[in-house]
Amino acid sequence: MALKNLHNNSRMPWGQKGPRRGPLRAQAAIFDGIMFLLLVSFSVGMMFMFLSDYGIAQSRALRSSHLLNYAQSIGKTLYSIDVSSLKSSNLGAGFPVNCDVLAKFKSNTVADLLKRDISDGKFDNRFGQSDEPNAPGKIALRCALFELMKPIVGSGFDYHAEVLDGDVAPRFSPFPIEQDEVEPFLVTNLPRDDPNYLVALNKGCDSISANLKSKQLLAISTPFRVFDQQGVNHDHQLRICMWPSERPAG
Repeated sequence: MALKNLHNNSRMPWGQKGPRRGPLRAQAAIFDGIMFLLLVSFSVGMMFMFLSDYGIAQSRALRSSHLLNYAQSIGKTLYSIDVSSLKSSNLGAGFPVNCDVLAKFKSNTVADLLKRDISDGKFDNRFGQSDEPNAPGKIALRCALFELMKPIVGSGFDYHAEVLDGDVAPRFSPFPIEQDEVEPFLVTNLPRDDPNYLVALNKGCDSISANLKSKQLLAISTPFRVFDQQGVNHDHQLRICMWPSERPAG
């Protein structure tokens, strides 16, 4: 009987309405809508951030691939360029040697002079004990790259090229600048007062890479062989490194 009365008392009298829940349901619906919009906005933002980062990464990868392919093709082009065709290249007032010295080496390619230059173990524009640049391989390389690297420089990059000696330790280290070299210079587009020019005097591309703020250095090496006067074969490499210029524009 007590349970029956309790059950009867729990019923609402006829015609009496229960608690008003309309406003609460409206607030819940608004809250759900706001949360949904936030989630959608967050998801869209994340998607665009991912696509943007992916696009930038792909752009850098493609640019790096194009640069490396172009630089690799330069190594092959040096075997076909007649050095006398570079005699009119104007390297500017800051360069110590003019390309017009190449005029008398007609029918020699850049690779021919380069190999002859280093066949005596030095990269100094001379062969043997001559005091004159009788094998201006370094000058030929500088003048050739001045022309061939214009698309790279025009794209906002600097470059440095060096010949690596396979007969020294550590193997494939850059040929040093000889103390008695006639008008010593580096094969680069950097001006002499640039910090990276001075750094390159140390260990070339390796030291430039460590000195760059961006650390974005690309390098390509082209192997080649040279026979010395005794007919002994020597392995060497031509390395060209490129990086986004950190010099002020203008």
